[in-house]
Amino acid sequence: MFRCVLFSYDKVKKEVLISQALFSELEFNNQETYARLDIRANYFQKFNAFILEPRLNIRQKLSHLFAVKLQGEFKNQSVTQIIDFQDDFLGVENRRWILANTKNVPISKSKQASLGFEYNHRNWILDVEGYYKVVNGITLSNEGFYNNFQYLKASGRYKVKGLEFLVNKTASHYSTWLSYTYSVNDYEFKILNPPVFPNNMDIRHSVSLAFNYNILEPLEISLGGIWRSGKPYTKPVEGHETIQNGNDIVVNYGDPNRDNLEDFMRLDASLNYGFNLSKGMISSVRVGVINILNRKNVINTYYEVNPEDSSSAIAIENKSLGLTPNVSFRCHF
Repeated sequence: MFRCVLFSYDKVKKEVLISQALFSELEFNNQETYARLDIRANYFQKFNAFILEPRLNIRQKLSHLFAVKLQGEFKNQSVTQIIDFQDDFLGVENRRWILANTKNVPISKSKQASLGFEYNHRNWILDVEGYYKVVNGITLSNEGFYNNFQYLKASGRYKVKGLEFLVNKTASHYSTWLSYTYSVNDYEFKILNPPVFPNNMDIRHSVSLAFNYNILEPLEISLGGIWRSGKPYTKPVEGHETIQNGNDIVVNYGDPNRDNLEDFMRLDASLNYGFNLSKGMISSVRVGVINILNRKNVINTYYEVNPEDSSSAIAIENKSLGLTPNVSFRCHF
């Protein structure tokens, strides 16, 4: 006799976080100056705490060609994404959102400011902006570490500073833009060793390019590309790739995020045709190809103990999509 037994797993956990908010805004605008000041006051009953979120946006014309921009804001977030890795949750990586609490998941708070200059003349726009941002209240479990910190519990912060450059040209039948970003992004967890190390998203250099051209009135072709330096990742200690941890053998990772993946590069193209499907209904068909060079970009690398030789580790690489055609149809009522 053959008998099939099915097992199910259910876990329900209900949490409630009630907050009230009050919002106010002041705005000033004339031909030379634009200024807006917002402030939002949040009260969280669970924490018996007020959190203020001011926002400032100022744009001042220096001449008919040049302008200076100043922006700053405070933000908070009371929900956090937790990542259960394959060893945590029935062999499947699971991502879930949880509410902040008074124990190990604080409310994350960010502060950021930017200062920029803009040049606008004859459909040319040049924009340069420097920025600085600090986010407090992040946790190790929501950052997706694949190293010795993967199962630790701690809260900390990250700081990112950088410079963005944009040039844009617009004409009657085409538009194009080029952007470059330089940034430095570091974690800070005081209980870890080392306490400061590169962020998982510490991408130092990034270049984006796009070009749109109207071949005919309803027909448009678009090209876009991106190149960026590789994301950080952590390698095992050379010569001592695995260690004994109780009854288990685990990967012996070295300094966190010390190495970088290969550079990422992708080129996309699309063709868009717009037409009137009926009276009052505008439609469009878009045919495109993502990664037309079919480049095999590695977007993440981590390690596992070699099942055939427990003294060594094997690399597991996650790669982006290769050449991917796609077709879409849209209707606008």
